[in-house]
Amino acid sequence: MSWKFWKRILLIMLGAWIILGVLVIGLLLVERVRGKISLAHYKRELNAAGIRLSPAEFLPKPAPNEDNSAPELWTVLDQLPKDTITTTNTPPKMRLLPSGRAVVCFREDFWADDQNTNRWNEVADELVNNQEKLKQIQALLQKPLLRNRLDYEAGPKMLFPHLIKAKKLTYWFGTSSQLALHEGRKQDALEALLTQLRIPRSLAEDRILISELVRVAIAAIARNDTWATLQANNWTDKELKQIQEAWEQLEFATAMTRALEGEIVFAETTFVIMRKSNEETASFMFGLEEFLGKDESEQMAWEKIVAAIPGGDEVIKFLKHQVYTRIWRFAWLDQDEEYYLRFLRELLESARRAAKAQSMPELNRDTEKLALRLVDRNFYDRLRFPSADSASSVIRAMARAMRQETERSLCISAVAIKRYQTQQGRLPETLESLLPDLLSSVPMDYMDGKPMKYRLNSDGQFLLYSAGEDGQDDNGSLALRPGKSSQRNPWDRKDFVWPAPATQQELDDYHRKGNQ
Repeated sequence: MSWKFWKRILLIMLGAWIILGVLVIGLLLVERVRGKISLAHYKRELNAAGIRLSPAEFLPKPAPNEDNSAPELWTVLDQLPKDTITTTNTPPKMRLLPSGRAVVCFREDFWADDQNTNRWNEVADELVNNQEKLKQIQALLQKPLLRNRLDYEAGPKMLFPHLIKAKKLTYWFGTSSQLALHEGRKQDALEALLTQLRIPRSLAEDRILISELVRVAIAAIARNDTWATLQANNWTDKELKQIQEAWEQLEFATAMTRALEGEIVFAETTFVIMRKSNEETASFMFGLEEFLGKDESEQMAWEKIVAAIPGGDEVIKFLKHQVYTRIWRFAWLDQDEEYYLRFLRELLESARRAAKAQSMPELNRDTEKLALRLVDRNFYDRLRFPSADSASSVIRAMARAMRQETERSLCISAVAIKRYQTQQGRLPETLESLLPDLLSSVPMDYMDGKPMKYRLNSDGQFLLYSAGEDGQDDNGSLALRPGKSSQRNPWDRKDFVWPAPATQQELDDYHRKGNQ
């Protein structure tokens, strides 16, 4: 074949590539313009609906001379020792047994964890040595205003040094309460428990998802301490009422909806940063997977092929950071921002409905549709909307808040039952028997949207329970749910049952295994 023929073929191929390039550039340009127009229109819609997008609009403005105790609280906490038995190997409070009953651990002489055996005198020394600081913290937690200064403008680079401090504080006062119960110092135990129940308030003004999740974790720890406290004898009605009121003052579902409002502001700030920097964008998108590594099952086909060649990991990083990220920022950033804002708004509305109805089924109906949409994205939408990859964790956050509301209902019910028993010398026949003197209404089981379940047993004890994670009332069943294996996690059982104390036979078996 002649040179003219090959020249013509090359020119045709070159022309085809030029046309294809022009079409691709044109498509990306159209997507960019379309995204900007649509996003601007949707932001106006959000503003009209009263949804705030900037930190300045969202965060409360400090009063000129406001007495905010949060900075002093964390300063005092920093003066406590870091590595202690009190915080790293804290005494157990409610050791759940396979039977569903639990060991009252403050009555035990020691506790063991892995290779370490710890005794009460060891934590007693730590608590005595730090008594002055702990008293300061108790006083600060009772101040009217605790507001942490968070830099919302930093987006994903926002720092939360106070969160781990708050959780450690929970162990200090939880251990103080348990030690006081062990030593028979009832009033000290009560004060420590009430302080522990005030700790979630130190994060309530953060109004962001991660802080709410820590509040939930703190309350879950306090639930075990509350159970242990109720196993002690000789509580007065006045003392029990203080515990009940402390739980009644907490809230999680409504607080999580405020955190979702903050998450909208957080998302908006993140997209502002990504408009300014390609490297910041790539870091936000791929930093975690590059640090932790990516399972082969999670890799796309082209990643597996490129990873197999020498230097393939660097090629993959270049393509993601310098090619895909730049194309995404040019063409699809505004579209992804609108997509994520729509998702957060829809989740926020679902969360508000569920919190008002006090019903996990209400939340599940909406979030199942949302989750399905995230999964059913086609290839092009996966390129455009990478924010959807982190959206499922936001859905789970609201579910955890609803679960914690159920634990709160259980605690309130259990304390009210104890108060009735203290007053009347017997257990109530029903939870309705506690109305209106001890409860204004029967606490809700958020897992099925119905009142908490209760009945008297033939052995003279009571059964108080929630329908559990699956929302199905199994009549107080303690059997593990399919696919679950933890005997110590009450949420892994068919119903979440408020434990009865272990029998003497169970204690003997527990001690025998512990000695081995």
